[in-house]
Amino acid sequence: MSQKRTTQADTQTVTTTQTVTTTQGVIPYLTNQGQGPLRDDHTVINYSWDPSRSTAANERAKARAFERLREMLLEQQDDFKIDSTVLGTVSDIVKTLPQPKPRQLKDGALETCERLKALGLLKAAETLDSKIREKTMPQKGYRLVSVDSIIRFLRRKVEIYNQAKGKEAIESGCDNSYAKNRTITAMTCDYYRGGDIGRFIWKETPVSDYPGIPPDHVLDALEKARPDFDEVYVAEVVNLPDPILIGKLKDRIEGYYIPNSQWGNDVCLDDIV
Repeated sequence: MSQKRTTQADTQTVTTTQTVTTTQGVIPYLTNQGQGPLRDDHTVINYSWDPSRSTAANERAKARAFERLREMLLEQQDDFKIDSTVLGTVSDIVKTLPQPKPRQLKDGALETCERLKALGLLKAAETLDSKIREKTMPQKGYRLVSVDSIIRFLRRKVEIYNQAKGKEAIESGCDNSYAKNRTITAMTCDYYRGGDIGRFIWKETPVSDYPGIPPDHVLDALEKARPDFDEVYVAEVVNLPDPILIGKLKDRIEGYYIPNSQWGNDVCLDDIV
């Protein structure tokens, strides 16, 4: 916490940068603890520093004000409930993906790849192998998940949510950080600046870093698809249920949906041990 204290005659103004913690994360607020209200972009709570009171009394009043602000944030967070019967789930993106169109490999492509490996031309073999796998993805039932398809999917979820609320978003569009950290964010009418309330955030986690245990049918799908990809990610949307698996080839931004890989809840450790 940083404080800048300015005294002019009997007027005392204290500007404080403070954070309020909710279950959705830490939200920063800049407050004017003098004649102005304690506020953020949407919420105002009147609070003043009373020079006639002791410092401890003023600190207790400040703490009560911030506690009330935190409670109001949690109330708004509770209001941002996800009704999957209206909004659907992450796996709904599969319905928006184009049907794969099988493409035939040219004669001798596989043999050439194996010959390159045998002769030690490993880099060339790796490049050709990636191209072969990319071309045969449709034949194996994999659907391409492009960045544009993710953005369209999230925007549609925002439209459905806003229509259900009967309001329009304060900010429109998507924050596309996919190339940098594999996330795309879309804001609803209930977006609350600084936290995850009112946002749908697509994020991808490498399966090696995913802390949960997917159910057996997802493990079966992963086991079957693993040889076809260099990397596999768990794709989730913050504030939407049911993740899916996305497979990717080396050095490719876009991925492929792995069939039968959507699930609800992870398996509990107590159910295993």
